[in-house]
Amino acid sequence: MTLYFILHSIYYHSFVVLLSLRPFFINFIYSNMKTAKDKTPFDTAIQLQHNAASQNFEWPHIKDIVDKCREELEELEQAIEAQDQKNIEEELGDLLFALVNIARNTATDPSESLSKANAKFLSRYNGMIDDANSLDKDFSQLSLSEMKTLWQAQKAKIL
Repeated sequence: MTLYFILHSIYYHSFVVLLSLRPFFINFIYSNMKTAKDKTPFDTAIQLQHNAASQNFEWPHIKDIVDKCREELEELEQAIEAQDQKNIEEELGDLLFALVNIARNTATDPSESLSKANAKFLSRYNGMIDDANSLDKDFSQLSLSEMKTLWQAQKAKIL
């Protein structure tokens, strides 16, 4: 009878402890699910590359990664030339993965870099349109050469 009460007491107290920890476990599981859900493909690529690097599967020099990017770009150009959409997607992915490796090895956030590039493009593009308007020209009717001239003028401006 005594053993029964001891076991019952242990079981009861274990159950009470588990119930008291329940919010912690729910928050832990939820936060990890949320983190995984919010991960960008860039984050996943960095994690994969970091895991591979921890096993010494890593390019020895940044120049090697740059060379890999050139190789992937050439393969992408070949896929584009062949008009092979499936291969274009694959090679573009390979190029992006290699570019993320440069970001990882230079402690650069690729998402932040792309966000800044988007903002820079938008600023330059809007500047081109403003410049065309100031010349009383319809931007959409400009020749490619005229657009390139406006683009170069925007690049020369300090942003």
